[in-house]
Amino acid sequence: MKVKFDVSDNARSGYVLDRQAGNIKAYTISGTLVKAEDLDAAVSQDQLLYLLYRLRQEIFIAEGRRMTDLGIRFPVSQTEQLNNPNVKAEHIQAQLPGFIPLNRGMDDFTYDKDNGVVTMKYDMNAVLVKNKHAKELFPFIQ
Repeated sequence: MKVKFDVSDNARSGYVLDRQAGNIKAYTISGTLVKAEDLDAAVSQDQLLYLLYRLRQEIFIAEGRRMTDLGIRFPVSQTEQLNNPNVKAEHIQAQLPGFIPLNRGMDDFTYDKDNGVVTMKYDMNAVLVKNKHAKELFPFIQ
């Protein structure tokens, strides 16, 4: 099984693990498929930013950081609001940036069974880089 991050991407191996094929390597520290060669090949800020967010996606996906990286914020609960004077009105509103594909588009993909290739509809790391100046993202980029 191979994965393409969007229709223009090359098919990549190693992202779908076949548990029926035998043992799966478990890392003490989260693993990534980003290699030193990928970093060396990056020649622009956008290419490095893209790799940074690929790393964060691969390493922190189980830790829940992906939602924050995407600029999505869940509202603070009413219980927290009532008990914490630091909760402001903007904290009780959900935040979904306009560049996030709606109607489950962010998770949409096609599967070419004959060739064993899954193609994601949106490469969300590329979407993040394209929207790097959005107020919901990248506070360190001006």
